[in-house]
Amino acid sequence: MKSANKNALIGAAQPPGHLDFLDGLRALAALYVVVHHLQPVLATENESFLYVLLHKAFRFGHQAVVLFIVLSGFCLMLPIVRNGGSLRGSAVDFFQRRAMRILPTYFLAIAFSMVLIHYWIGAPTGTNMDGSRGYTFWHLVDHLLLIQDLTYDSTYKINYALWSVSVEWRIYLLFPVLLWAIRRWGTIPVTLWGGLLAVAAWFGLQAWPDPSINKGLCGSNPHFVGLFMLGMLAAQVVLGKEAVWEQLRQRPIWNGLLIGLVVLFVGYQRVAWSLPWVYSDLLAGLAVTALLIALATNQARLLKRLLSWKPLVSVGVFAYSIYLIHAPVLELARTYFIQPLHLRGELATMAALVISLNVVLIVAYGFYLLAERPFQRINQRSKKVRAAVPALEPVSI
Repeated sequence: MKSANKNALIGAAQPPGHLDFLDGLRALAALYVVVHHLQPVLATENESFLYVLLHKAFRFGHQAVVLFIVLSGFCLMLPIVRNGGSLRGSAVDFFQRRAMRILPTYFLAIAFSMVLIHYWIGAPTGTNMDGSRGYTFWHLVDHLLLIQDLTYDSTYKINYALWSVSVEWRIYLLFPVLLWAIRRWGTIPVTLWGGLLAVAAWFGLQAWPDPSINKGLCGSNPHFVGLFMLGMLAAQVVLGKEAVWEQLRQRPIWNGLLIGLVVLFVGYQRVAWSLPWVYSDLLAGLAVTALLIALATNQARLLKRLLSWKPLVSVGVFAYSIYLIHAPVLELARTYFIQPLHLRGELATMAALVISLNVVLIVAYGFYLLAERPFQRINQRSKKVRAAVPALEPVSI
């Protein structure tokens, strides 16, 4: 009986090429970020009870980005583990695939945001988009070079949500180096020491005397490298063939660990105001790591079924497009669909929530069809890429 359970667990931990629950998780995270950024639109002079609830529940938008970073490391590492610890193809092939997957859609999102600002949402409104207006040629250059997150002056211009794309792009540049280090020294030591160095880099950035350098939540976030490595570690636990990984994934500890970390994260928020916010990100990253392992090893079966719900999975397919364009689209919905209703109180909050989410989903899906899916198909048609690309292709935010 024990042997049968062991085989079942290992089988569950070695999923098919595409994992539906990852798309579901991606969809929930993208929608969470949308509602998080919707809060200034929902706010009124007399805040409704519903608004207060939404504010408390959706104030952790930064941790949703943490989820995407850990998830990206997990997705990129799964095919590496299947391939014996090596990239399929060269590092140049990897960069080409990542560039084709991420950059064209990102550049088109920049153009889309600029068009909306120029023609439809250029007037100040007191929402987050006020910081995205008034961009210059050099702000555009920073965005095209993916360095807008480095300075306060550029980070929020054009589209305040795009900062994390530049952060993740730099992590991609490190990915082959991280794989080399893991082959040389092992996954656990590299994750431990790499994570410590990443957090040390965060503290070093905070001590940097230049006030123009963005040291905030939407800055370069060097500790995200450590969170990305947690995702890589989770992939090793889920698919690694060595005895240590088999023993780890067979232990029925991941649900309990996940719950414990979530409770610790929530409790930490009561004292977080007096401590560096990097610790909050680390707790969230550890919780996401435990979540991914629990889902992939079927220890969180009910949650896995919920995340594999087809409508949610279908939204996860275009989650990258949702993230890229939701900021200006929220402003568009506010200006042309919500404000003309002149609603107040609970009804105003509910209407703003429902209208905004629907407008974002509709516009984002159209953007996906025009600006994201064509580049996915280019990758799929390439014989060279078909031979090298992993079966599970991550969508990054």
